[in-house]
Amino acid sequence: MKDRSVFQNLFSLRLEEKLYETVMQVFTISLQGKIVLTLKEALGENEEFLRNITVNSLLEMIQSPRLIDGKKEVLPSPYIQRYLSLNVIDSKYLEHVNHDTVVILNCADSSNTIKKPKEIKLTNVDDYLNDPECRSSDTPIFIINKNLCSDSEFEEICSKTSESTTVHYFKLLSDNNLEWIRSKGDVGELQNHKLDSHSKDETEFWSCTLNKSINLITGDPGMGKSELMKSLKNQCSSKHWTIIINPQDVNLLFKQSEACATSDYINLFQTFIFEKKHVYLGRLDKEFFKICSEQLRVYYVWDALDEISTKYLELVSDLIVQLSQEGFTQCVTSRKHLRSFLEKKFNTLSFSINQFNEQEQEDYIRKRLNPVVSEDNIEESIRKVKSSFASIKHIDILGIPLQIFMLTELVLQNSEVYLKLFGGSWRLTDLYHHLIEEKFMVFYEDKLCLDSQHFHLKRIFARDKGITLTHYEKLAVNLIFTDCGAIDSTDKSS
Repeated sequence: MKDRSVFQNLFSLRLEEKLYETVMQVFTISLQGKIVLTLKEALGENEEFLRNITVNSLLEMIQSPRLIDGKKEVLPSPYIQRYLSLNVIDSKYLEHVNHDTVVILNCADSSNTIKKPKEIKLTNVDDYLNDPECRSSDTPIFIINKNLCSDSEFEEICSKTSESTTVHYFKLLSDNNLEWIRSKGDVGELQNHKLDSHSKDETEFWSCTLNKSINLITGDPGMGKSELMKSLKNQCSSKHWTIIINPQDVNLLFKQSEACATSDYINLFQTFIFEKKHVYLGRLDKEFFKICSEQLRVYYVWDALDEISTKYLELVSDLIVQLSQEGFTQCVTSRKHLRSFLEKKFNTLSFSINQFNEQEQEDYIRKRLNPVVSEDNIEESIRKVKSSFASIKHIDILGIPLQIFMLTELVLQNSEVYLKLFGGSWRLTDLYHHLIEEKFMVFYEDKLCLDSQHFHLKRIFARDKGITLTHYEKLAVNLIFTDCGAIDSTDKSS
């Protein structure tokens, strides 16, 4: 017995090579409910984590994979796959490139049709990286690449340029315009050349857009930015840990920094993740997060930056930049009134979420009303709902996910009353207070995670609603019935 080792944790099992390999290939985990991974796929040979996998940990994995940080995010039902607009730049921009600019151009599909500007220096990735002569030029340098430029190649190219040199990376599209991928330096010069004709569905978007930088997504109120981030969390790599940071988290983080008088925000943020944001995590989960963080396998999602306290906006923006410099991939969402500030701060172009088109509106209404409207009457119900709002100018009410959710929620509560209302002659004011009630419920229960039926909170809910309605009614009517000039002020005030 003295010669035998005691199996205390998985690391101690490595002496039994065959048994150890079997355990590593058979026992599995699932990070945040995503695709199941074997211990070998998830960990490699990380000694510290292997020491944390005890006999009890393995016993938990016998029947099913060990869940790390819970299950997938629950998306609203039905969930309609979203489309995001791409940043497409008019190819005429290439004729106006500044002399201190490097352009990386992936043109695998149509390299022979691009009109090459005069007075440029052409090269390829290998020559640019290895030949100093190729990096010396008084004119713009175009790096033509048949294959996609990897993250590491892009970073290496940037490291070979001077601090004042701007680098833009584009993919040449079939119509000869340029899909912007990423940049080093100021992106302001690209704004005047943007086109609005291209979109991708979210699955394709995440697969080709996420990179080791900051991905900025903007949209009007009610466009579904928060739900899109939950969908991202479910879709991202099964080896990556995704953390969604909401406005309450940000406000709490920086209040904590004020209390302890520190400006070391990265260390404070990492401590906050464990002690406040993910205080429920067990020892094994925390150790796995540590591994993911060390290997830059953590996506940080900063949701609704427009809703944080204004005094913390600059601080959180600086923290996001610092995390980006550390190599972490991040997504940031905000309403559009912060777009210019955030694009300049992060040196990036933002993506925007498309409204529901007519087919998506019909699909959503059909799936939502299916429980209360018979199959025979569903098409007529869709027609009534859509025709009721077709006459309202300047804004597509049914194209905004929150609005169509609230309208169908009213029908679900009392289908007979509201379908009859939609089928006859009615005024916007007939629905106004119903919609406001729904909007407040969504804000209190989904955004603030409060129980609006609690006695004391119910009184606060009623008071806040009364105060807000007084200020909001004129703006709401103005937004619907006047020209688009009213939209900006309403967006900032909402």
